[in-house]
Amino acid sequence: MFQVSIAIFLVEFEDEITNMFPYINSMLVLALGVPSFFCASVYLSDKKYSTGLKIGVYGGIVLLLFFIFLYLPDSKQTLNTSIPYIRYGIYNAIAHLLVAFIPFISKRQVNGFWNYNKGLFIRLILSLIYSFCLYVDWHLPFLRWKSSLEWILKESVISKCSFSLLDFLILGFLL
Repeated sequence: MFQVSIAIFLVEFEDEITNMFPYINSMLVLALGVPSFFCASVYLSDKKYSTGLKIGVYGGIVLLLFFIFLYLPDSKQTLNTSIPYIRYGIYNAIAHLLVAFIPFISKRQVNGFWNYNKGLFIRLILSLIYSFCLYVDWHLPFLRWKSSLEWILKESVISKCSFSLLDFLILGFLL
């Protein structure tokens, strides 16, 4: 939610902003926080940990994300800016892969691990199928309207009303 707000702000005020790096870096760090906090909440939900320890873990994640934000480059830095973003990509891959096995770190149950990942894979496939059906259900009426009402509507109106496949993939995966 915050990433979208920052992105909209960047698009609207791109002429007035002289340094976009802090905004882009904050979007990246917020995106990294989602799998990090999910992993922490899943790991801490199975155990009977005290509230103080849970707050400490969440605070540690916030502190780690803050340090990653400080590590990412700004416009004052004249060195190569691609290396910190490559490291960010590695952090992001680790956080997302951690989602696959975090519930089974201490249980050591092989069947439970594979059943959990099978469920994740089935949800991914079903969301792709659902997204494709939504895309077809929304796009076919637009194609029909385009052919039958071409003399009323201009091409620009149709293209603004049409949705891309990526929008429905994201929508289907979230639902």
